[in-house]
Amino acid sequence: EQIEDFKPEVGFKTNFIIEHNERTFHHMWKVIKVNAPFEIIYNWKYKGYEGDSNVSFVLEALPNNDTQLILQCDVVEDFPQDIPEFKRQSGVDGWHYFIKDALKSYLDG
Repeated sequence: EQIEDFKPEVGFKTNFIIEHNERTFHHMWKVIKVNAPFEIIYNWKYKGYEGDSNVSFVLEALPNNDTQLILQCDVVEDFPQDIPEFKRQSGVDGWHYFIKDALKSYLDG
């Protein structure tokens, strides 16, 4: 709901704000690679915080006509570890929610 617009085009930028535990996280995304419909990579930073990462989504065909989604986050510059939302487990939990719950619900729609 927070992302007003997104286009799978190299150079496309979007940003959105998430409030959590009395902190504001201004997400800044920039698409850096697209190999439609199989791969998209975008750069992910937070305004006002150290840290930089590239997030990739890759779709891979499986032999039984299923498709596997491979999600990878490559940290280019470490995020502050004194902020709980930037710890690894918080990221893992967030992606589990977005992929296993929100995306599934959206696709089942």
